[in-house]
Amino acid sequence: MRFWAAWAIGIISLIYLPWQWPWRQDRPAEINASTYILQGQIVGLPEWRRDHWQFLLQAEQLDVVDTQRISVTTSASDEHRYLPKLLLMKWYQRAHQHPQNLLQPGQRWRFHVQLKPPRGLVNPQGFDYERWLFASGIDAIATIKDQSLNAAQLLGQNWTIDAWRAQISEQLQQAAPGRVAKALLPALLIGDRRGLTDADWQLMQQTGISHLMAISGMHITLLAVLAYALANGLYRVLPSVLMFVSRQAFASSVAVLMALIYALLAGLQVSTQRAVLMIFCVLLARLAHWRFTAWQILLIAWVMITTFNPRSVLDAGLWLSFAAVAVIFWVLAPKPTPRGWRLFLQIQWQISLGLLPLSLFLFGSSSWISPLVNVLMIPLIEWLVVPLLFLWSALPSNFPGVDLLLVGLAWLLEQAWQLLTQLTQSSWLKAHLQIQLPPLGLGALGVIYLLWLLTRLPAPWPGRYCLCLLMLPVLLPKSAAILQPGEFKLAVLDVGQGLATVIQTQQHLLVYDTGNAKARFDAGRDIVVPYLKAASWSQWRTLSAHPVDRLLLSHQDRDHAGGVQGVVDHYPVQWLMSLVPAQQQHDRSVLCQAGASWLWDGVQFDVLFPLSNTLLSNTPLTNTKPQRNLSCVLRVRGRHHSVLLSGDIERNMEQMLIHHYASNELQADVLVVPHHGSKTSSGSGFLHAVSPQYALISAGWRNRFGHPHPTVVQRYLQRDIQLWNTADCGAIELTSTQFNLSIQAAREGWQPVWRYPSQLRSPDDDESRKMCAHEKIIR
Repeated sequence: MRFWAAWAIGIISLIYLPWQWPWRQDRPAEINASTYILQGQIVGLPEWRRDHWQFLLQAEQLDVVDTQRISVTTSASDEHRYLPKLLLMKWYQRAHQHPQNLLQPGQRWRFHVQLKPPRGLVNPQGFDYERWLFASGIDAIATIKDQSLNAAQLLGQNWTIDAWRAQISEQLQQAAPGRVAKALLPALLIGDRRGLTDADWQLMQQTGISHLMAISGMHITLLAVLAYALANGLYRVLPSVLMFVSRQAFASSVAVLMALIYALLAGLQVSTQRAVLMIFCVLLARLAHWRFTAWQILLIAWVMITTFNPRSVLDAGLWLSFAAVAVIFWVLAPKPTPRGWRLFLQIQWQISLGLLPLSLFLFGSSSWISPLVNVLMIPLIEWLVVPLLFLWSALPSNFPGVDLLLVGLAWLLEQAWQLLTQLTQSSWLKAHLQIQLPPLGLGALGVIYLLWLLTRLPAPWPGRYCLCLLMLPVLLPKSAAILQPGEFKLAVLDVGQGLATVIQTQQHLLVYDTGNAKARFDAGRDIVVPYLKAASWSQWRTLSAHPVDRLLLSHQDRDHAGGVQGVVDHYPVQWLMSLVPAQQQHDRSVLCQAGASWLWDGVQFDVLFPLSNTLLSNTPLTNTKPQRNLSCVLRVRGRHHSVLLSGDIERNMEQMLIHHYASNELQADVLVVPHHGSKTSSGSGFLHAVSPQYALISAGWRNRFGHPHPTVVQRYLQRDIQLWNTADCGAIELTSTQFNLSIQAAREGWQPVWRYPSQLRSPDDDESRKMCAHEKIIR
């Protein structure tokens, strides 16, 4: 009975606690003020990212600066002023301007900063940046305004655990030979993953070993067992000194203390918290002669973690860590259990199978070869590399052979990394590495897995097989709105300051522009590709991705074409249409110019611009920088509605379109606003010729260009054209059917607790910029 009571407590904590979060209230709008003087202490490990420092700052004081008088006007000590506790800081500098060890954990700095709320891009699929910020406890994002070192003031430095971590990481990187060892060894010992590149993470994701880069419970358990054994031996050597403490109590205390210190040294991740709590419960129960089952101890750890840190339920590591331990307990439950390598293999394949639905749900994909790779890598990393790393960290630097020990570890990791690289470069494996299931298939897999668990319930549960029948309706296919001939769906994705759109017909896909790509962000890979996969699954109900029939690049500016390689590398593309000279080398490239047209499923696609004479007279194909003014303009006409995608054309080209085409040829129900609403576009004559009912703007939230310009916004509103801006609305999805033209915005309707409210703006914002609704329909 105590077993099921513990289960009940765990489930109640999951359901009840999130609604008690104190962060559910709206965050104040004053965070949008322009300039602040921020003082605080660096926490965590600062990271240099190509062109800027990124680090976390624990705020101590916040002052508002009057930019006209250059003075402090309001202090953060005012009880009415909002003080973010933890901020994500970005300090942009040129690589040759910053000292290598400029920022260190524990340093206290004073900066001039510009604050932004914890806001990110919102799309139906892909990485949820706002959720990550909320789960990490980050209350605001700050950009240091002056890049020079003279504008920042170092106030001092305090000793912290993170400073100790940084010191160990620096020593390890200096002593380790080779790039792989410098990147992997700090990650394995103290959880410092700053040295891992995007290629490293992609390799680990493809082979299913990303979990090995987190400080796992096995690390903590191994260290606790070693500490317990050493303390037990020490007690036998010095019994007179420890006569007032029992041997078991002394060894248990040392083991828990060492586990806690190492968990702090590793950054106190969720998996380390679980391990420390379980070790503490086991040793406490042993000392107090309490009887607890393994399941009860696991659930006690769950309740304690989710009670003191409710945001941890948003961390994928929490679910994977607890699920992996639960699977191990499940394997060890039957008697007699296998021994030796048979037990290891059974645990390994059961974990791979048991975590498959969870991995697919959390990440959308999993690796076919993960079980095989983990059978080789887990013993290598957990049983060999990590213990030897512990030994290296315990030995003095002048100990004989300590350098050879690190050289040997580096050689092992280098060979393993080369083997994994060659494995993923195999043409056949590269095409079949990832398991990707549509939402319906994922739901069916999860339900089947739950049904199997129900059949495994213990005998005292009467009618446990009948419970399975109650879940069968979940497996019934859900009716989806499949497009009919002449109908289409347009999605303007939220890519920040840029443009990426996807158009679906009954059997075809077209991508118009792919957004930006910079540093570690690639809109094509991170936003467009996840949306394409979901669209392919929901519309065509296939297990394999439906290819993009045509990828059209309006022009070569980075905010429109930066993500093209991310799309081509991660999703099948049949034809590429562009004016970009670099793309003309593609074996399936098509020149984008007026006159090109095609018909898909009753939907007509026509390229209206650039005109052939305009193209030849302004920008020859040999030019490496075509003007954005020569953007490919695409008209999409279904049986019931039409859309005009205008790229970045400006007024002179708008006039050229007006003079070349009849008025009815430019008319459209929906206009994707030219050049993100720049004041150089959207002329009155052009708007009169198009006469749209909806206008969709793709712009970054509070972008530095001021798009859309207030005069342009007013121009649209004077004509009763409804404006939708991705900066306020998130991704915008438009569906044209025989019944209506419906538009939905990702930021409207029900929003999760971590979503930053879209209505918070500074007082100088024009209210007319935001015109979103959960669903608006033109009959």
